[in-house]
Amino acid sequence: MKRRLLLVALACALGCERQTPSPAPTPPPSGQPASGAPTPSAAPSAAPSAAPSAAPSVTPAAERSPERPPPPAELAPFLGAWQHPRLRLVLELGPEAALTGELELGGRAFPARGERVGAGVEGAFRAAERELPFRLVQRPGGLTLTCDGRDYELQRAAPHAAADPFVGSYQGPLPDTPDAKPADAPSLELVSKQRGYAGVLVLEGIRYALLGQAHEVEGGQELRGSLRDPLSGRSLGFSLSRVEGQLLLTVRFEGEEKRVSYETLVFRPR
Repeated sequence: MKRRLLLVALACALGCERQTPSPAPTPPPSGQPASGAPTPSAAPSAAPSAAPSAAPSVTPAAERSPERPPPPAELAPFLGAWQHPRLRLVLELGPEAALTGELELGGRAFPARGERVGAGVEGAFRAAERELPFRLVQRPGGLTLTCDGRDYELQRAAPHAAADPFVGSYQGPLPDTPDAKPADAPSLELVSKQRGYAGVLVLEGIRYALLGQAHEVEGGQELRGSLRDPLSGRSLGFSLSRVEGQLLLTVRFEGEEKRVSYETLVFRPR
């Protein structure tokens, strides 16, 4: 008996218990209704169960990226990209209400950091182991940058505009003489014009006016044009290219009997 009860319990648990078939009822005599016949009843329709709706996905507050607060009103006028024919300055809001960015000058980038002091911004540019102080103040239409004893009037520039590869102030190597002074080194000044570039080359105390245009070459751009020799009145052809932050100026000279020679000078940003 115990064994049969165990088997029944197991069958119920698995949902496959087999029921014993009941004997078929004896049919009633002809013309008499069956006694005790069950009245058929409609099977209750199972109400459809509504599928549980998925709970909306909510990102925990701790995982949400915090919105960056707007810059302080006193720093907003100095943020963004600023342009001068010789340089480019980009500033953004840094930690602790400071301004950070970089100064692009002569193809090189110098980290910048400053903070609001009085009516302007004061800070420093980092160049190797040296810090060069600067000050920024607002002016109608832009900013005035004071650095190293010079004033630069900056105008707002396009945020993604690239710095000009040639515009700037450059200095060449000192002459190989015992009494050479920094003022004796060759110098080159270049500015951008509507249809090219203009500038002045100072070589051994002689000033050469320069005009040229940029040309696309493999690996970048090359400036080609002419130098005006003030002594002979002749024009000398030249080419100017940028290599690893330096400018290589090659001048074509034509001597006696139309002999042609070339001289290359290396200039670095001041």
